[in-house]
Amino acid sequence: MTLDNIENLFLKIKNLDIDDNFHFDNDFKELIKLEKRRLGFNENNLVFVSAGDISKFYWCPMQTYFTLIENEIKKFTGYLKDKIEYSIKLKQYNKIPNNALELLEIGNDLSLNDIFNLLKTKEYNNIKTQKEILKAKQELKQCKAPTKRGHYLETIYAKQYPKIHWFIKYDNFIFTCEPDGIKEDFVYEFKSSKNRYFAKQSILKAQLQSDIYCLCFNKKKKIIDDFIISENKIETIREEINIDRLNNIIEEIKKILNRIYFYILIL
Repeated sequence: MTLDNIENLFLKIKNLDIDDNFHFDNDFKELIKLEKRRLGFNENNLVFVSAGDISKFYWCPMQTYFTLIENEIKKFTGYLKDKIEYSIKLKQYNKIPNNALELLEIGNDLSLNDIFNLLKTKEYNNIKTQKEILKAKQELKQCKAPTKRGHYLETIYAKQYPKIHWFIKYDNFIFTCEPDGIKEDFVYEFKSSKNRYFAKQSILKAQLQSDIYCLCFNKKKKIIDDFIISENKIETIREEINIDRLNNIIEEIKKILNRIYFYILIL
C-alpha cells in the first residue's frame, strides 16, 4: 500500500458514514487481514462481529453465521473509525499515518476511562428534541417496514441515556458494541415486538446483546425495555450479566465456524 493510499484511507475512514451503500474497496480488505494478523488471529477466520448480529443466533444459527460473514468488513471499518475518531477528539493523535501498521495502531492507548470521559460530553448525551419525537410519531403512522418502525418506536419510547460505540476482544472475536444507553452501573437496551409471542425471542436477543455490552463497558447490570406494539405498553427486565449464557452461545457459534473452516480446508 502506497503512502497516498494510506492517507486516502485514513481520511476516508475518519470522515465516512458507514451505511449499507458504502463501498469497501480492496484496501479495506487488505487492512482487515493485516489487523487480524496484528492481533494474533488467523486472517481467514471470522473475527469482527457486532453484538447485535450475534444475538440473532436465537432466530437461526446458520443465518446468523452468514450475516456475521457478510457484515464483518463493515464492523471492522466501524471499529477502526471509532479508534481514529476518539483518538483525535481526545488529542491523542493529530497526523496522517505513514503506513498501514501505523494506521491500525491508532487508538491502541485508548482506555475505557477515555471512552467514559467522551460519554460525559454533550455530543453523546442522546437527548431527543420534541421536534425529533414528533417527526418519528408522524413517520410511524406511514411506516410498514419492521426495521424502520423499530427505529421510530425507539425514538419515541426509549429512555434517553448517553450512548457511544466501543469494542471488546473476547474469546475468538472482537465484538463491536452500541448499546442504547450507558449509565454508572448498567447498560440499557430497547426493543420493540409485534406481540407477546415475538417478545419472547426479542427478549432473548436483547439479553445476549446486553451481556456483551456489560462486558464491553464493565457493567454488572442491564435494563431492557421491550415495547409490545399490540398492547401499547413497555415490559422492563432488570438483571445481572449472565456470562454462562454468553459463553454457551459463543461455543455453539464456534462449532459451526469450525465445521465450515474444516470443509473449506478439504475442498
